[in-house]
Amino acid sequence: MDQDKIQAIQDYLKKQFPDADHENKEDVQTMSQLFRIVTEEHVMLASVSRELIDDESAEVIMSRIERWDVVSLLKQHPEETVVVTSKGSSIVPR
Repeated sequence: MDQDKIQAIQDYLKKQFPDADHENKEDVQTMSQLFRIVTEEHVMLASVSRELIDDESAEVIMSRIERWDVVSLLKQHPEETVVVTSKGSSIVPR
């Protein structure tokens, strides 16, 4: 996967959750990049599909993440995984 695109997503999440610890890793099972955001209260997860990262530019990816309000979904569903694909975002139980 394109590390510049992954870094753009990571930087955006760091900006939105400045007091959190951030990690990301490739999840081979789900064919996605998993972003882990650790706050005092929660461990939030966002899974961004490899297809979206591979097929779109960083600008398009970031536009979709903002349009689909992924940050609000993470805040509203901190105990679930926010999945982001080329078709949209969804909430999946862990």
